Amino acid sequence: IMAFLTNEKLVIVGAGGAGMVAAITAADSGENGILLEKQSMVGGNSARATGGMNATHTPEQDANKFTENAGVDKTLKAAEKFADNARIIELAQIVKTQWENYQKEPKGYFDSIELMQLDTLIGGHGINNPELVKTFADNAAGAVEWLKTIKIDLSSVGAFGGASVKRIHRPLNEEKKVVSVGAYMIPRLEAACRERKNITIMIETTADSILTDEKGAASGIIAYSSEGDKITIHSKAVILAAGGFGANLKMVALLKPELDGFMTTNAAGITGERIVMGQELGAAVVDMAQIQIHPTVQAD
Repeated sequence: IMAFLTNEKLVIVGAGGAGMVAAITAADSGENGILLEKQSMVGGNSARATGGMNATHTPEQDANKFTENAGVDKTLKAAEKFADNARIIELAQIVKTQWENYQKEPKGYFDSIELMQLDTLIGGHGINNPELVKTFADNAAGAVEWLKTIKIDLSSVGAFGGASVKRIHRPLNEEKKVVSVGAYMIPRLEAACRERKNITIMIETTADSILTDEKGAASGIIAYSSEGDKITIHSKAVILAAGGFGANLKMVALLKPELDGFMTTNAAGITGERIVMGQELGAAVVDMAQIQIHPTVQAD
């Protein structure tokens, strides 16, 4: 059986957090979109997230009393080990001045965009892309605010590893207890997608290849249903939001041999075929060997 879908302006591959946010954003700007997910449910790795979302200068963060002096001092000391990293040294000087000024007149909660960048670069051992880190830090607070518009409220701010200060935003349940961010957020993202009549979600539908026009631009997707039916979707744009490859242990070992034999906490569908699909059209990849291994896993 073959099916053809036409006149869709956008097809999004992968219905995790990134894919659903892309669909909602497109729908609210008036675009029609199809969201493809190869698993039997939406969520991907985002459903497994248990921490929260780092952001600085939010009303929720500012409501805290500042007691994290030691964290800031420790970060500034750690920055000294990166004398050959110009961006880390530059940020450390800015943060040092901000911190000295705050100590002279301690009003509100101390944090800054520069401190968030500094934390992130130190946590990444200085190999991060500084421009991407800046984009991340600049826009995180706005993302927390945007989530409120779709009934996702990350109102509890706490201290987590890698941050000098209280910066991680987490959800609360009806009893005001902190709950896992993924289990809280994914059903709300899905509900927001289904509320929008110009978003179509197709689960158990696997993207196989990207269609291109005569100029080489993406013009749709060929996909297959779980029954093996071929589905051709013509669109004006394609977004690949299919995630990584952490559950593909052969691919992990191929890219980083020292991880051969490790287990994974990734969702089962995170197997990397859509990365290869993009590469077949000439898409570039970066930092493929930078693979995060969860530090606390009990195999059973």
